[in-house]
Amino acid sequence: MLVAALAVLALVFLASAASSFAALVKSNASLDQVTREITVLQDLSDAVNHTRTSRVWMVQASVYGSYGMFKESAAALATARSKLADSRSAFGRYEQSAKGAAEEPLARAAAQAYAAYLAEGLDPLITALEAGNPQNYINTLRNRTPALDADFEKAVNAVLTLRTEQSRQTQADIQAGYQRSLAGLWVLTALFGATCLALWGGARRWLVRPLRAMARDIETVAANDLSAPAQAAQPFAPQEIAQVQGTMERMRMQLRTTVGAIRGAAHTVQAASHDIAAGNAHLAERTQQQALHLGHTSEAIGHMAQSLARSASAAARVASVAQSAAAVATEGGTKVGQARAAMDEIHASSRKIGEITTVIDGIAFQTNILALNAAVEAARAGEHGRGFAVVASEVRTLAQRSAGAAREIKHLIDESVACVERGVAHVHDAGATMQGVLDQINAAAALAADIRHATEQQARDVEHARTTLSQLEQMTDQNVQLVAQSAEAAGSLDQQADALAQAVDSFRLPDDGSHTPPRPRGPHASVAHAPALPARVAHTRAAAALTAVLAAVLCTVPADHAAATEVELLHWWTSEGESRAVQTLRPQLAAKGLALKTPAVNGGAEALAQTLRERVAAGKAPDAVQMKAADLAAWGDQGALASLDALAKADGWDYKIPRQIAEQVKYKGAYVAVPVNVHRINWLYINRALLQQVQGRVPQTWPQFMALAERLQKAGITPLAHGNQPWQNLTLFETVALGVAGPDLYQRALARGEPAAVQSEAIGRALQTFAALRPLTEPVAAPQPAAPGANARKPAPAPASTSTSGAASQAASAEWNAATARVITGKAAMQIMGDWAKGEFLVARQVPEQDFLCVSTPGSASSYIYVVDSLALFRQAGSTVATAEQTALAQAVTGPEFQATFNLAKGSIPITPGVDMSRFDACAKESSAFFLAARMASTLVPSVAHRMALPPARHKALEALVDKLWNDPAYGAAQAQRDWVAASQAR
Repeated sequence: MLVAALAVLALVFLASAASSFAALVKSNASLDQVTREITVLQDLSDAVNHTRTSRVWMVQASVYGSYGMFKESAAALATARSKLADSRSAFGRYEQSAKGAAEEPLARAAAQAYAAYLAEGLDPLITALEAGNPQNYINTLRNRTPALDADFEKAVNAVLTLRTEQSRQTQADIQAGYQRSLAGLWVLTALFGATCLALWGGARRWLVRPLRAMARDIETVAANDLSAPAQAAQPFAPQEIAQVQGTMERMRMQLRTTVGAIRGAAHTVQAASHDIAAGNAHLAERTQQQALHLGHTSEAIGHMAQSLARSASAAARVASVAQSAAAVATEGGTKVGQARAAMDEIHASSRKIGEITTVIDGIAFQTNILALNAAVEAARAGEHGRGFAVVASEVRTLAQRSAGAAREIKHLIDESVACVERGVAHVHDAGATMQGVLDQINAAAALAADIRHATEQQARDVEHARTTLSQLEQMTDQNVQLVAQSAEAAGSLDQQADALAQAVDSFRLPDDGSHTPPRPRGPHASVAHAPALPARVAHTRAAAALTAVLAAVLCTVPADHAAATEVELLHWWTSEGESRAVQTLRPQLAAKGLALKTPAVNGGAEALAQTLRERVAAGKAPDAVQMKAADLAAWGDQGALASLDALAKADGWDYKIPRQIAEQVKYKGAYVAVPVNVHRINWLYINRALLQQVQGRVPQTWPQFMALAERLQKAGITPLAHGNQPWQNLTLFETVALGVAGPDLYQRALARGEPAAVQSEAIGRALQTFAALRPLTEPVAAPQPAAPGANARKPAPAPASTSTSGAASQAASAEWNAATARVITGKAAMQIMGDWAKGEFLVARQVPEQDFLCVSTPGSASSYIYVVDSLALFRQAGSTVATAEQTALAQAVTGPEFQATFNLAKGSIPITPGVDMSRFDACAKESSAFFLAARMASTLVPSVAHRMALPPARHKALEALVDKLWNDPAYGAAQAQRDWVAASQAR
């Protein structure tokens, strides 16, 4: 009966399979038809897109030619021809495709329009460029090409409309076939249910009972009882059940043997783990004692270093005093020499006085003789000579008195000369003694200087030994920690060994009927946590052991190597793609001997500004800071920025960097920041698989965007991924304003804030369009799973900050890369964001034009909203010009190697010319072409959302009202425009 029921079940299954096969064949045919239809639509779309891409390359060729860059112009012209060839190939495939009777006249009209477009609108442009005739090129581009392009697009749209109607009819046919298949499936399901009921009854009798018996045997084994044999097979059980029961019995016997072997090994491991744990405990204790002794030694060396420092200080003071004493002694010797010279002069003067006194004495003696002779002559004269005799007597008396005075003076002078001679002798002796004292003091000063130098050298040696010993102490501490960890691991292993022994002992074997108790733990087994090393040891060591320890330390500790000079770059590049980009700077600075320090600040420009203010206030300004152009003036007014004019002049920045951008990285005419790259804001990223799923086309205008969004919502797909942060809301609005109002009104209203431009009708429509985008970011009621497509790559995981369920994922604020992750993973179809979002696609290993599309936002193909990342250089140590490290950083940033590697990782384009663009992806190459074309056409406009235009106060006011318009349903576009006008008038 069971076999019959199985046969019926097999017939039902075959019938179901046949019905399903027929349905699959029909579905496959319909799917094949849909695939062909998509291919035809793709060919038509490629024909249109390639012609427009060719026109872009023609514009770039014209721009290159106007600058005399003929090689680049020729390359761009060759690319334009290649794109035209691709367009012809795509349209040719469409012409060869099968067409219905209704489509034939439309196809002929499209072919005629296409031929006219090529012959009269595009080929003449190439001919004019090849001939070097820009006037013909401009005339054709203005007068003929736009009209022919519109005719061709109109003809193609007619074909696409017809094809769309045919697709809807095909879908209706498929739906009818589905209903018929569904009815047949219900019938087969009923038969299948009846057969299953029959099988259920038989299974209870022939399968369930034997299986219950087997379950009881399995429960016995699960209870770790391997001693009881399995139950015998019941007589009504199938042969297969009996075979399973026999196999289970063999498994039980084998398991019993295996468990017995594991039990013996587990007890062996348990005993070994006990020994290892005990050994580690002893090692931990010995290592701790070693660390304790090293601490004692280090403390003793510290005291010795302090004593030597004091001795060195005292020796220095002694040397200073000795030098002072030597100076005084030298001066005293000089004074003694002067005194000796004076005494010699006095001695000579005394001798001369003595000689003069002798002369006076002789004169007095001669005068006395003459007076005697005069008296004799007067006596002979008698009465006539009496008066003369009196005079002679007086003269004689005076002569005698003079002679007596002279003798007294001579006696006194002789005594004075004798005293002076003794004084001179004493002065000579004092001079000799003073010279000896001076020689001894000089010797003492030299000895004191030698002692000071020796003490200082000894202090340095001891300090070096103390430092080395401290390092050894730190290493010993680390060894103690390592030994403690090893002891902890050994203890854990010991516990696991006990647990393993207990686990295997829980099995019940027939040979013993019980389990062996675990081995008791030894006295040293409990070492899960070794005692910690003391922080400081306050004991001293004996001086006898110090020498040996120092010798060991000095022989075992290597010398330190000088570290590279750090240069710090503070930034807010925190996403995966941005972080990868900034790290490309590290090897280039390492080649210059600089170590790059890159602290990243989460939260964007505002969070970084707060961190920067704190750093500058603390006197710890970084070398370079990521900064927007609008913020440079405030820091320049504070005198915080360093000048880069020397490097800018040497490298020719005025010629390499576009004038609009160069002015934005200057303060009062001086370069104070390094421009890093150029970002384009007006990019629309599209999940290509989701676009194909709804058979959509890339929107060229905002009405087309709204129509595509409606189609995506009907398919259960969220049209637009958006983070709903104030700066993201303003970014979205400025792209809408550019597409609706155009670049001229954008400059006047957003970049300059002119009240007349703000209150214009076009800006009003831009605000209304922006507000209409809000519902497109909400998840739809029945979201479809992502369709990765044939060329899909492995998607990046959604960031942790992004919720993946319900409206909460969009209601709250989210980072921009979380919104990008929604497009990558197929949770949303599109995102409007700057080209840094492309880096996230590349990190997720997705390929442009295969997995995702990067196209201009609606209405902005001929314009370019730019953002320049720049690095402001902050003054270091009060210097007004950049330091050598800052200059090296700036040179590396503007060099071609970093410009290529950084922008490849970041998703932007280089700021300086001469970078090889061949390694860049298709989106970056188009961005470069758009940048040159916009620069020539004066449609290069700064991003207001990213602080490239408005002052901080006006920027915040505009950002606040745009954010309110997005999040407050009661706040309408008209009120927002009035508030904007009032804010612009207030200035």
